[in-house]
Amino acid sequence: MTRAFVSLTMLALCPSAAALAQRAVRPPQDDHAFADAARVAAVEYQNRNAAIRAGYRRVGVSFPSMGEHWIQARLVIRGTVDSTRPSLLSYVVVRGRPVLAGVGWVLTRDSASGMPMSPVPEWHEHHGTLAEASFGGMHGPSGSGVAVLHAWINVPNPAGAFKTDNWALPWVSAGLAPPAHPDPDAARALSLVSDGPDYWQEWMRWRELDPGLLVPVTDSVRVLLAKEYSVTTLEPLLSSLWQHWAGQLGLPHGEMKGH
Repeated sequence: MTRAFVSLTMLALCPSAAALAQRAVRPPQDDHAFADAARVAAVEYQNRNAAIRAGYRRVGVSFPSMGEHWIQARLVIRGTVDSTRPSLLSYVVVRGRPVLAGVGWVLTRDSASGMPMSPVPEWHEHHGTLAEASFGGMHGPSGSGVAVLHAWINVPNPAGAFKTDNWALPWVSAGLAPPAHPDPDAARALSLVSDGPDYWQEWMRWRELDPGLLVPVTDSVRVLLAKEYSVTTLEPLLSSLWQHWAGQLGLPHGEMKGH
């Protein structure tokens, strides 16, 4: 993946963003029915090649807690929240094979428009370019941007099916059974050797830091994995390791959305 990022702001500035963001869900559903309909609709995209044929294209790097983002631009511009037509697909690579972890919806909005109307309230917002949203932590309630909703239909999210961050993903990508309540810092550490190294390298470059500084922590994670600890033993060790290096390098830690 190149470092040429798609601008989220360009989507946000398209005509009638406020009107698009306010369109109701189609058809009306409660959150359980919404998730069930999305799960059925996603069956055809289990194979990523099918998604590509349907017009989905990858944007950005793989996020530790959200996987790869594949967007269908026509559905974004259309501006409806249809449980059977997700505009976002999230894949995670497991043993070299892309696995559909979840689906989502992306709607443009501006400072005058509220969050989209749907039976699910867990929307979050991004501002600026994709790079700024990914590595600059540009989340917030104001300004032009896009509203995003995730539905974790294939890789269950212990925090909730529609919660933004799914910290089970790094465990699944590493071929390990995730803990019942994954610790974000342990998952971040694990993502260095599973499906997230590109993200952390870009995170470092965004702050004009040498990505090579991540090598010692990455090596330490590999050493822990080689010992074949149980998950209950491994998780706190990974968490402590990440917290140590977070203090050294200024890495994000704790409950922070999208990182």
